[in-house]
Amino acid sequence: MEEWVVFITNHWILASLLGVVLTAFIINEIIGSHFGSKQAVSTERAVQMMNHEEAVVFDVRTEAEFSAGHIVGAEQLAAVSLDKKMSHLQKYLKQPIIIATATGQDTAKVMTLLQAKGFLQIFVLSGGMQAWKSAGMPVIKS
Repeated sequence: MEEWVVFITNHWILASLLGVVLTAFIINEIIGSHFGSKQAVSTERAVQMMNHEEAVVFDVRTEAEFSAGHIVGAEQLAAVSLDKKMSHLQKYLKQPIIIATATGQDTAKVMTLLQAKGFLQIFVLSGGMQAWKSAGMPVIKS
């Protein structure tokens, strides 16, 4: 125990930085858990949610990417037209929402807009459509 006291006394700047980093990490975890952090779901979990929890998939890729192949029942929802389609999407307000992108990235803007409109159960398809196709899951073209 004495070694720790000596170390901290001799390296007080390092010990202070460690305290700041730990505090920042704890605050980030608390804020993330209370304000809807991004929850990724695997392709298998997404299928379970769609089959048993009436989850709806919002595909936020471009219209051309959506037409080339999308998840059965997915709603095409480009981030730029989200506000225009919000009245149509209100019927899904109480259902879990799964956001599908090309690779599972770039969902922050869409999540923020959906949360602002009252959607609470928002998930991101981990790996996006790339992972969906790699897992051999069905896609349809429109």
